[in-house]
Amino acid sequence: MDYSWLTELNQVISQTKVFSFTIIGAKSLAMTLLLFKVIGNFLQTGENPEAPKIGGIISIIGYGLIIVGSDWVVNAIESMFSSVDISVAAQHPIKDDALKRYLLELDKIADQYSGLDYIGFYLSLVPLYLTAGLMTFTKMFLDILDMAVVGMYLIQRVFLIQLFKVIFPFAIALSTTKGFEDMLSRWIKIYIGLFVLGIGYMGIMKFSDIIYDFVQSKANVQMSDIGYDTDLGVIFAYTVGALLISFMVKLGLFAIVTKEIRGYFS
Repeated sequence: MDYSWLTELNQVISQTKVFSFTIIGAKSLAMTLLLFKVIGNFLQTGENPEAPKIGGIISIIGYGLIIVGSDWVVNAIESMFSSVDISVAAQHPIKDDALKRYLLELDKIADQYSGLDYIGFYLSLVPLYLTAGLMTFTKMFLDILDMAVVGMYLIQRVFLIQLFKVIFPFAIALSTTKGFEDMLSRWIKIYIGLFVLGIGYMGIMKFSDIIYDFVQSKANVQMSDIGYDTDLGVIFAYTVGALLISFMVKLGLFAIVTKEIRGYFS
């Protein structure tokens, strides 16, 4: 299938009120956390008579400015990897018309006959057309599975990108709290990892297309050589077999690449 809808889906999700309001709320809560942090720096008790450190307050103010400009930071990262989403959306489904061309060649042969010979020719091809129907059904079934698997991984990635936009202000605010100092650096790693994941997905789709073309090319059946006695089973085996191998490779690689990249950037 055509994956150009991913770009539109990303925009629709980002403009959804739930996400937009949640991001605003996340910023507000993050700023509140920083405010309490500043107040805590100024509070003095009998157990802590020391004056608040100016450097620490300036650092907190700096984090506050990052929260205010978090949209700019996120947009800057997205701009760096904008070509990734464009490349993923530019992927197109495998177009295979071998079966269609095969049947057209048989129609040309049928044009050489007339009357009862014409009818007899097509009656003799009933098993062949049944096989062609089975091939078409199998290919459509594999195409649907391919669409479901690829779509699932791509949509999950789009959702996670939007979710981590909401988490970003909290990651900044919590980075000023003891025990959560690495929150901001972890967020940056994971967020960038989601875009690297897009590169991996694009590579998988390209690789599976290469496998499909390579396996199918081994059929060695030229359309100009097709005749009444051509073994459709050869075309069936290589076309459907190539599609099945391509799908299984894609299914396995999507799971492995997702696990490895998410683990590396966690």
